[in-house]
Amino acid sequence: EEYTSVAIEAPDYSQVIQIYDYPAEGPEDLNTANIIEKRNSFTKTYVQGPRDNSYMTISKLFRPIAFDMQINNVKVVELRGLWDLENGYMGGPFISHSMYDAERNRIVTVDGYVYHPNQKKRVKLKQLEAIIFSMELIWEFFHKKTCPGAYVPGLFISQKFHRFPDLFDIEEVGLFELKQGGIIFVKLL
Repeated sequence: EEYTSVAIEAPDYSQVIQIYDYPAEGPEDLNTANIIEKRNSFTKTYVQGPRDNSYMTISKLFRPIAFDMQINNVKVVELRGLWDLENGYMGGPFISHSMYDAERNRIVTVDGYVYHPNQKKRVKLKQLEAIIFSMELIWEFFHKKTCPGAYVPGLFISQKFHRFPDLFDIEEVGLFELKQGGIIFVKLL
């Protein structure tokens, strides 16, 4: 299992994209119950709250809404819902896209959540949604700088913001290497 995140942290809000993958037995593992269970497992481990034993979980008050979609000829399961902080007092909206990576036999999830207490969150969530909708699982090979001559598969989040043209005014490039040889390339523009 692998996890990484990219965050925009400001004094009054947080916008976070989490990217994680985990082993799958086959495409049948791309189902809502499994995706919810894995999201809760990853956020319990990696998204801790300010108190001891506090962590993010999907809200038990409202079950997330799931949509089966096709994006770039790839089946994607989208979840939209609310998150809460177990043993804490935080919460907000989230959106996630999960897909089955047949080449590596894994489920890959790109998930975005917002924390902006007592404020409207729609625009902040739409910004994350623009990034998530631009995700492509690719098997073109990127050159791995640390090992010349080695090429690895990756997850590419591109600058396809035609649906949300005025949401981003920052430019940032990040390259995150995964332990199992893949890379994640993120470009926000």
